[in-house]
Order: sequence, then structure tokens, then C-alpha cells
Amino acid sequence: MGVESSGKDVAALLGLTPSNVRVISHYVGGSFGCKAMIWAHPALAALAARHVGRPVKLSLTREQMFTSVGHREEQEQHITLGASREGRITALRHHKLSNETRSSK
Repeated sequence: MGVESSGKDVAALLGLTPSNVRVISHYVGGSFGCKAMIWAHPALAALAARHVGRPVKLSLTREQMFTSVGHREEQEQHITLGASREGRITALRHHKLSNETRSSK
């Protein structure tokens, strides 16, 4: 989730305008699998800042990032390549198998 989206979500949570919320985050790449939603820790940090009346710094270890945010489902992937004798790729097949929840429709 982007810094701007996080700021908008925190603003909505606290009943503020987005211009009154400042989110600072160093780029760490990816965020694949985290889905497009705010997680509990930034919301709690915003509530803590409001309670103490000053900025609050939130820091997660790399290990905590594996358990405190969303993640992708288990997947099995197979890639098959075809190439000419000269080494030019002439075919590619990608097969992905993953779990999915049933639709209630």
C-alpha cells in the first residue's frame, strides 16, 4: 500500500483531512501480497499519536513483516521454455496453481 493511501486511510479513521496526516516511509520495494488496505499497526500508531499529542514512530523488523500484514496464498508454478538451436526463446508456458475461496453466488 502506498504512503498516500495509508495517509488517506488514517485520516478517515481519525476524522481528519488527509492534509493533516503525515506518513513517512522509506521505500523497501514490493509490498506484493499485502493487499490494498491499511493494517492494524499504522492505525494503532495514529491513535497513539493522537492520545499522547505528539508524533509516534512505528518500526517493524523484517521478521514482523511476515506475520503482521497480508500475504499471498500458497502457489505452485511451472515454467516451460522452448528455444531454437541458436538459443533464441521461441516458446514460453507458465502454469500457476493456487487456492481460491468459493464464491457465495
